[in-house]
Amino acid sequence: LKDTFSRFPIRVGDLHQLIDGMEDDLYPTNYRSFEDLRGYCYKVASTVGLALIEIYGYDNPDAREHAEEMGIFLQMVNILRDIQEDLGRGRVYLPKDDLELFGISTEDLYDSDLPADQRWKEFMRHYMSRVRTHQKNALRLLPLIETDSRSSPSIMASIYGEILDVVSNTNGDKKEYRFKNLIVKIDDQKIVKYQRMKFYNLVIFQ
Repeated sequence: LKDTFSRFPIRVGDLHQLIDGMEDDLYPTNYRSFEDLRGYCYKVASTVGLALIEIYGYDNPDAREHAEEMGIFLQMVNILRDIQEDLGRGRVYLPKDDLELFGISTEDLYDSDLPADQRWKEFMRHYMSRVRTHQKNALRLLPLIETDSRSSPSIMASIYGEILDVVSNTNGDKKEYRFKNLIVKIDDQKIVKYQRMKFYNLVIFQ
């Protein structure tokens, strides 16, 4: 990292918080409120964005706010995408207060029929509304960073937007996941075509 720190004004405090977030995953999850979850998302994802934009380059200081939002958006999608995998490891990242608001217990998350349950559908609408708000704020980052640095975050935002749409349309039922070809555009120019296969695990460039 010495060379990177000498060339770019990355704030070491952001990396310290990233490590703190990774350490959080060594212990049982206990996110009672959305603010608790948001704090976790900030540490494990927003900090990455805050470091990267110092490499991407920007002039408008608002870029840091939107980089923070980008991290929260991406991590909230990860949490939805990985519910079953996380359960298999005994981990629940969804806020307990929000689940209980819709009458859902941790035990209910193990039920394969939960996606068809009205309680879950209402919870999903509630959660998705928050994710979409962060997504909207996150996308405002793209025009604020240097033009030649926009490809990577634009592709990431597009792919995660697709995942979000699929999860939303299926209420998180992974048996129903289908990914279509994705065209990513940056500054109105088509740059690459993706075919997503095997759920979200494999991306084949064409």
